[in-house]
Parts: sequence; structure tokens; C-alpha cells
Amino acid sequence: MTLRKFPIFIGVFALSLLFSLPLSTATAQTTGSYDQQIAALQAQIVSLQAQVNSLLGQSSGSGIGSTVQSLNLGDSVRTTDDVNVRATANGSLIGVQKLGATGVIVGGPTTSGGHVWWNINYTSGTDGWSSGEFLIKVTGTTPSGTTTSTP
Repeated sequence: MTLRKFPIFIGVFALSLLFSLPLSTATAQTTGSYDQQIAALQAQIVSLQAQVNSLLGQSSGSGIGSTVQSLNLGDSVRTTDDVNVRATANGSLIGVQKLGATGVIVGGPTTSGGHVWWNINYTSGTDGWSSGEFLIKVTGTTPSGTTTSTP
């Protein structure tokens, strides 16, 4: 075998090994709908985040996907993405706040549907419940913004 053909041989050999391996048993044994599995994983993440916050001596964080942080009533927040605004925690959609929207926490936290929800009085636009996954605490002067949420 020449040296030029050796990398091709290794590549073909690696691919043949890859396709001969059995599928993950975790994939083969999943039950329930995709949405149920996602909700269960999100709930586990919220639980783990609360445990980390507890170990760090902090109160509950803002939710899934956020850095470990403490949000409290009266805190100023900013959206990290377009965020849905709901009438109740995980309830009917009543509006959307855009990336960078600011507001003040006036209620929560409430856990529902695998998310941690906060009632936000946004600087402009629709006020209501938004997932903490898309909120960060801001300190000092905050720029005015618009409002939105995904869950």
C-alpha cells in the first residue's frame, strides 16, 4: 500500500467501524412524545440549577439556559432573545418582547411546563409572564427596549 492511499484506507476503516456500532441504548429506550421528553429534561435542568444555586448560597436562578444568577422581585431585567409574553405562567400568548427589551420583575418565580416564569412589567409594550431562560439581571442604568419570548 502506498503512503498516498493510507489516509483513504484509514478513513474507510473508521467509517466502517462507525456504521457497524449499535445505536445508543438511550435512544432505543426513550418513551413518550418528543415534547414530553424535552419538558422532562428542562425540569431536570431547572432542578440542577437550583441545586447549584443552593451550593453557591444563591436563590433560584432565572431558568434554563441562563447563567447561574439570582433574580428577585423588583430586579431590572433585559431579554436575551425575542421573548413571548403570556397571560399566566405557561399560559396563553398575549404578546412578544424583542431582544434587549427591559423591564422590572413584579411576580414569580413560578415553575410550569419545564420553565421558570417571571411576571415582568416591561418598559414598553405588553406586560406579563416570560420564561427566565431569556432574562438577565441588569444593574445600574438600563437602555429602554422592546419586548418578546419563545416558550
